[in-house]
Amino acid sequence: MAIPTWCHDGIGFELMRLARSEPHVQLHRQILAAWLRDNAVATGDDDSCDLSEALQKSFSTDKLVLLPRKTARRLRPFVGALQGWLHAGNFDQSDPVAMAWLCTAHTIPLGPGNLIEMVPVPAETGEDGPNQPFLISKTVITKRQWHGYLGRSLNSKQNPNHPARVVSERKVLDFCNMITVRGGMVVRVPTEKEWQHACWTTNKNYRDRLESSRLELEKHAWTRTNTPQLPDAIENRNFHSKFIMPEVCTKRPNPWGIFDMCGLVSQWQFNSYRNELVHESATSITINTPKGHMHLHDAPGSRGIRLVVFPEYPIQ
Repeated sequence: MAIPTWCHDGIGFELMRLARSEPHVQLHRQILAAWLRDNAVATGDDDSCDLSEALQKSFSTDKLVLLPRKTARRLRPFVGALQGWLHAGNFDQSDPVAMAWLCTAHTIPLGPGNLIEMVPVPAETGEDGPNQPFLISKTVITKRQWHGYLGRSLNSKQNPNHPARVVSERKVLDFCNMITVRGGMVVRVPTEKEWQHACWTTNKNYRDRLESSRLELEKHAWTRTNTPQLPDAIENRNFHSKFIMPEVCTKRPNPWGIFDMCGLVSQWQFNSYRNELVHESATSITINTPKGHMHLHDAPGSRGIRLVVFPEYPIQ
């Protein structure tokens, strides 16, 4: 299905470009939302109106505002707005107009058709949390992205949407340094506090739901209990290799549109007290069941990578 005609409009395209050239100026995004509203009135385009309303709502909330399903289907399989920026699920990267409109403002290019989408995370109020807003990768780094960095091609047996795992600390640092130098922004793995803030968001009900219901948890996380296993898993001595690894973005995102924070793979984090990288199980969740409390190590896979960016501090 072709994307809406307003995506090809020169004025709208220029307004969108201006908004991305100064990503911290909300006025540009508000002007873009107003243009979409006026365009909807002039042309009767419901998609343009729906997108304008979602952008306007997203300015006043830290929750992901989803577009109506019929509109999202014409743009991408999953489209929403968070703090005035568009965010979406997997999509056909061969359409340059769709990519220009619907990639987030801070998309890190690794090569043709090989992008890392970043999601904005607001600052946390209080002394213990991050006191600056930052961007975090929408999901863990995939094999497509990792092999693009290594300059290798995937073979026919490798799924490009599987998470890159069993990644060494040295290669993680090299990966971050490469993107930092190329993009002019400070790129690294998140600290433990940043990771926790991005995982649980400021929506307390979200964490309560996951910790009180296994059914709700498994809507958001691939865990050691719901990840498919190989038939000979009992005889396999390598614990991590017994799982059939799922693709990224196959479970529901958290309220800020970040996928795979719970489960799938453990993730590298920076321990500021020890001044070193550590790979923690994505998080350990205790859930309540009819038989009592269950302590669940949620990540069935081994080490993966998630990136954070602080765009306020470009490299001089």
